[in-house]
Amino acid sequence: MTIGIICFVAGFITAWGISALCNAGRGNWNE
Repeated sequence: MTIGIICFVAGFITAWGISALCNAGRGNWNE
């Protein structure tokens, strides 16, 4: 199911992007 893989990757990138933006906005890059 190619569409499933595409959706999974898109969702992962979106989640990572939101997380990165939240961390940048808070100025907190500590794990």
